[in-house]
Amino acid sequence: MARRIEAVLTPRQELILCKVVEDYLQSGQPVASKTIAADPSLDCGPSTVRNELALLEEHDLLAHPHTSAGRVPTDAGHRYVVDLLLHTGRSLVPVRPLALSLTRREVEDAMARGGLDREACARGVGAGLAEGGEPETRHIGEVGNG
Repeated sequence: MARRIEAVLTPRQELILCKVVEDYLQSGQPVASKTIAADPSLDCGPSTVRNELALLEEHDLLAHPHTSAGRVPTDAGHRYVVDLLLHTGRSLVPVRPLALSLTRREVEDAMARGGLDREACARGVGAGLAEGGEPETRHIGEVGNG
């Protein structure tokens, strides 16, 4: 069972925690205090950021894998940020529309090269998309109806 977070964080601590979670989710790497301190939306210096990170560690919201590494959010840190976002209706990153025009054109081109048409789609054609990088179609074919 997850431990309940009893601490009330200051707005600055919440902002720092959100920034650590966001950077960690984007990079998959521990987040350095220098990275957080360089953010123009924070109105404090690097030593204050390091102190706030240490306090967030004491509340078990962040972990420090080893001395020279940055911080990573714990499960409790992730949960705190998710609860905060759900409560406030905010988002960590701006929501951007999903641009499918290039992917659609690529799929249609691949179907034409493979001799498939839209009618084949009605019978069942499968396509998968991977997140990240440039879209690339490697294989396309009909899917049986079983």
